[in-house]
Amino acid sequence: VNAITSATGTLREDAVIGTTVTVTPALAATDADQGLDHGTIHWEIVGGNTDGYFSMQRDGTITLVKKLDYETVKLITLNVQAVDGPGKRSTVIENVAISVTDYNDNAPVFSAIHSTVNILAGFTNGTDLLDFAPLLSDQDSGVNGQYALSFGTPTASFNFDTTTGLKLQNKIPLPVTPTQYILEIVATDKGTIPGPLAATATVTVNVLDNNLNSPTFGADSTITLSE
Repeated sequence: VNAITSATGTLREDAVIGTTVTVTPALAATDADQGLDHGTIHWEIVGGNTDGYFSMQRDGTITLVKKLDYETVKLITLNVQAVDGPGKRSTVIENVAISVTDYNDNAPVFSAIHSTVNILAGFTNGTDLLDFAPLLSDQDSGVNGQYALSFGTPTASFNFDTTTGLKLQNKIPLPVTPTQYILEIVATDKGTIPGPLAATATVTVNVLDNNLNSPTFGADSTITLSE
């Protein structure tokens, strides 16, 4: 029995159980013997399937039997072999390299869905109030794991920095009197298949009195005390 030595295939991580892997080139083997007993060839997986993601039918069809996860496994190389009727195996083990491609199946995650920032009144615009970089994560890879921030409700008082886009800043000088703002922050990833995913969190910004003004006395006054 003689067979080709290598082939490749691709599956997206969201492929459902029972999906058939398209292999290129198609598995092929020849046997110089004739007849059903000696000339019939079937295929078997003989290695590389340690985690049991695939099964193989006798005609060489490779089928997914266990859910894939791109963040866990990106390439599975199966070792397959052609066998004729009497059990004589091909002299070469064929490698079938199956690549797993990413799918945007994870939304960004805030480690805290509510944060509070206390600042003194009178801060100039462009002050960094909160850095979301350590508070956000996305388990996907590549573009699917990248994200951008926006406000759930437009605000004229705040924005995000232009360098990382992950730092909350005040856009205008904040009031000199105590004030509270409640902001909805939306993190949206850049996934395209099946599309972007998003998560939300809230930030309460408390503008506190910074005690900039000293006590003052009014006009001169005279106090008369009797004995």
